[in-house]
Amino acid sequence: MWFTRFGEYINRGWREAALAAFVFSLIPFMGWVGIVIMALVTMRTSPKQGSIILLVTAIPSLVFLWFGVDAPWVIAVLSGNVLAWILAVVLRQTSDWSKVLLTSVLVTVIFIVLLRLFVPDLHGYWFHLLNKLYSQANKDEQILLQIPPTMNLKSYLLAVAKMLTPLLVLIQVILALSNLLIARWWQASLFNPGGLSKELYQVKLSYWCSVILIATIAAIYLGITIAWTILPVVVLIYFLGGVAVFHALVRSRKTKTPFIWLFYGLVVLLAPYSLAIVAGLGIADSFVDFRAKDTRSTKNGEK
Repeated sequence: MWFTRFGEYINRGWREAALAAFVFSLIPFMGWVGIVIMALVTMRTSPKQGSIILLVTAIPSLVFLWFGVDAPWVIAVLSGNVLAWILAVVLRQTSDWSKVLLTSVLVTVIFIVLLRLFVPDLHGYWFHLLNKLYSQANKDEQILLQIPPTMNLKSYLLAVAKMLTPLLVLIQVILALSNLLIARWWQASLFNPGGLSKELYQVKLSYWCSVILIATIAAIYLGITIAWTILPVVVLIYFLGGVAVFHALVRSRKTKTPFIWLFYGLVVLLAPYSLAIVAGLGIADSFVDFRAKDTRSTKNGEK
């Protein structure tokens, strides 16, 4: 298949990988392929060669910054790419997706704290940008943004500005994990068929994730605003942990595929309540270990 031949080309050396990653980083909406290549090289060859690919993929973003693109947008892209490289290094060293998920939260916390130190009034920046975009859009007769008369424009834009940072951070974490997952699938397809599924079935979040969750909730209760940015990421990793538990239990009981599609259908239809329920499953599993219990019950049933 084409991805097999392309993967063989990438694995010839870092120069071939760097060239391919750079080409994809220049194509609109295809930059993620360059990050997948970077993650593959990091896991297959070395973190050092992966960092070279990372620098190559950063060139277009730095050019955009030179020509006046707002720095926060460039920082968002580059930070997501760096996160993908860090997670690839962790997965290379541990082959443990649980540690990858924990690392994604820890790196997110560090990034948010540093971001608030360098940009204290981040909400103000987003409000100014949204207000500017709103004004420009309303000058164009073809693009007219209307705020309902019952709503105050300033209040509306402030509410949106407060949601932008958590949303962007969550998107960056999702993209980094997705690119890493694709890279790992690619690596497994080339060198270790079936290896990825075994890793994913073993995902079990540690107690440290629970500590972070409790600390985040406590910070929200104390009025620490940056905790609202961290909370969606913590919920995300527990949701992914819950999905891993579900798939492991389904696999052990040899449940038919339509049941799996029903599960995902209900997750989509009943969101956001379903997301909280699945995340709760991930939280409970970190203490109970449902897979171990299911294995013991299965063995006892066989006896």
